[in-house]
Amino acid sequence: MSKPVVKVRRPPLVPDVDLLHQHLWRQFVNQPGVFDKLMGHLEHVKNVEDESEIESPASEDDFHPLSESSRISLSESTVSARVPMPPMSPRTPIPSQAGVQEGTGNVFFMDRNIDQVPERNIPSPVMEDKKNINSIKVPVIQYFEPKEVKSEPIETIEETEEPSDEQSTPAIKSANSDPVQLSPCSSLESLQINSQPPIATVTPVPTFYPPLLPTPLLSPTFISSVQTFFSSQPSSQITPLTSALLAKFLNLPTFLSSCLFNASFGPQAKSGSCSEFLSFWQANVKVLHHAKDPVKIFHLLSGCGRNYLVPDDFFPIAKDVLDTHQQLDFFRGPSYINLHASYLSSVVAAIFFTAGAWRRKRMYFWQFAKINFLETLSKLSEEEMDINFIEYFSYDQFYVFYVKFVSLDVDEDGELNQAELLEYEEGGLLTRKVVDRVWQVNLSSRGKNMNYWDWVMFVMAEVDKSTAPALDYWFAVLDTDDDGFLSLGEMKQFYSESLLLLIIADCHVPHIVHWEDITTQMIDIVTCGKEGVFSLMGIRGNYKFTHILDAFINIFNFIMNDENDVCIKSEMSPLQKFVVRSLNELES
Repeated sequence: MSKPVVKVRRPPLVPDVDLLHQHLWRQFVNQPGVFDKLMGHLEHVKNVEDESEIESPASEDDFHPLSESSRISLSESTVSARVPMPPMSPRTPIPSQAGVQEGTGNVFFMDRNIDQVPERNIPSPVMEDKKNINSIKVPVIQYFEPKEVKSEPIETIEETEEPSDEQSTPAIKSANSDPVQLSPCSSLESLQINSQPPIATVTPVPTFYPPLLPTPLLSPTFISSVQTFFSSQPSSQITPLTSALLAKFLNLPTFLSSCLFNASFGPQAKSGSCSEFLSFWQANVKVLHHAKDPVKIFHLLSGCGRNYLVPDDFFPIAKDVLDTHQQLDFFRGPSYINLHASYLSSVVAAIFFTAGAWRRKRMYFWQFAKINFLETLSKLSEEEMDINFIEYFSYDQFYVFYVKFVSLDVDEDGELNQAELLEYEEGGLLTRKVVDRVWQVNLSSRGKNMNYWDWVMFVMAEVDKSTAPALDYWFAVLDTDDDGFLSLGEMKQFYSESLLLLIIADCHVPHIVHWEDITTQMIDIVTCGKEGVFSLMGIRGNYKFTHILDAFINIFNFIMNDENDVCIKSEMSPLQKFVVRSLNELES
């Protein structure tokens, strides 16, 4: 009898982390040009820091990189020398970290829409005939009803045939009379008449669908008040310097004075008269006089010529705030003039990102209604209101965005490449796959590097992933096949990259969440479509997806929030917490 075969269970294979680190490091250094570039950085550090005792490696295997903290410290020491930095805000003290957790500050951002249901692009009621926009010669007071034009009877020429052998003569037939025969002697004249080309008679066609409501007229009281206001101005004219008085007369925020002047008299005009203003106001009376304030502001920004807004429409308002707001006096010095364009771009980019119009750079009225822009302009007019707590126009927010952008821009070209973006927040937070996808789908200029506008969009989407624009931003990144749906296979690729990043960073994680557990959470909290795919609409309706989203984008935040069972309520938004925390880090 044969002996029974005894199966010996071998111990499970445990991967050697050190060997994996050495393999990954060799693979990284052996890439073309990497070793030479690192050697160049090392020579630069040796030249800058003469006191450091860094020895040149003899071979690629003996090379060990500097830590991220040392590299950041060395680069930050030279930031102020090469690029002018904006000053710190001198008005309010920076709150401590305890204040961030307790949430004792004021509300920084408005309450956003909870359901996040997209609406239809409602076309603007602006007049389609652009010729009426600047119709200065059109009467303002009088209105003419369309008159019915009666068509006159037109005489027609018919030819009558006779049985005789003589040449047939034409006859003139009137609409209200019998045919009149022409004499044979006049046949030559009739032939000459018929040989000439016929004269075209224009018959006016009545309107098939007359307007249901006539265009409303400006009231005599309003017209007289406008005439009185213009008569009180020098030479009865309005200039860009006195346009704030006109805005105040119309009960509009004073920061809309530039937009009001450009829309009424043209961007190239130096002054405007009363007749020009009344003509413009009458031509757009439906959207300016008989409309609510948000509709009125929307069309003033667009110049009453478009049903959407572009970034250039908001720059005059941001420029007026920068030039006239008393809390920005310290920033208007001659040494900071070169930084004003960055502040304006930061403000306008934040507005378009919050409205969800950052991708196409076209903001329709349904998107404009989300940002509650009238309330923001009202807060800017309040002298006791701190500008750092006003949405979009916060100077501290611009300061943090700009300083971090400059610290990452090592080559000082005003743009960030992929290698520079990988050093975001001292490096090691983003995977290369995430950065590659950002370059493919979320940059304003495809095929180029990340400019400051794209940088503001990236930071706002990364800091607060719970907003609808942030979900749109990261949904496009995770959707690698661009079919409009997220599959489990697509998300697993990003999660595998994130786990590899944890191994390389040598982070001690007591309990790593397995992919099967994440899959179970996804199916439980998000409405799953057929074949295990997830739509953007289903993700928007669930607030818990923000936590799982970090597992694919920023796994360190995912682990930190996954192990924290305590939920602290705070009135401060995640973006304001990020600004406060960054200010404390920059001051320390």
